[in-house]
Amino acid sequence: MDAYLSLGVPELWIYAQGELKISTLNSGEYQQVSTSPTFPGFPLLDWVTAVLTQTVTQGRSPALRAFRQQIRTRKPTL
Repeated sequence: MDAYLSLGVPELWIYAQGELKISTLNSGEYQQVSTSPTFPGFPLLDWVTAVLTQTVTQGRSPALRAFRQQIRTRKPTL
């Protein structure tokens, strides 16, 4: 994370052990948040975890198509 910090990357998404974590840069350090400021109102933690799980059971292409469709038809909740 130090490399991202030195570059001033404002938002990090890290997927590890079956879970997506979003962190934002605040006062010179990364803090974990529950929603992405880049995509406010979208439940990305749930969506990304679901699509990555679906890639294992259904395959990558079908899972990504379903994910794109979900994003296109869903309006963000603010």
